[in-house]
Amino acid sequence: MIVLEGMTGVGKTTLAMKVMLHWAEGIFFQPVFSYVFYISCHKVGEIVNTTFAGLLSRDWSDSQVPTEEFRSHPERLLFVTDSVEEMTTSSKLPALYKLVPAVPSG
Repeated sequence: MIVLEGMTGVGKTTLAMKVMLHWAEGIFFQPVFSYVFYISCHKVGEIVNTTFAGLLSRDWSDSQVPTEEFRSHPERLLFVTDSVEEMTTSSKLPALYKLVPAVPSG
């Protein structure tokens, strides 16, 4: 997981989008990760009553989100998490961690 935290206006969102663009273009991370997800903590704070699959499927163009593939290979998922400071100030950070399952180490 890549977590971007910092003051407003320093380029966190731009960096997050650049990471995702470079992954999509095969510049970096592509051999390591099958899927890259951008999570805006600002928007997560507005979401109520959802699941991990629901969070991932919000921007999925196809109705068939491969959740089974996600569960069977969590090490192949990269989460770029933006605006973490917005979650910590509103005490909603634990809600994000409940949505994102732990990836076993090793």
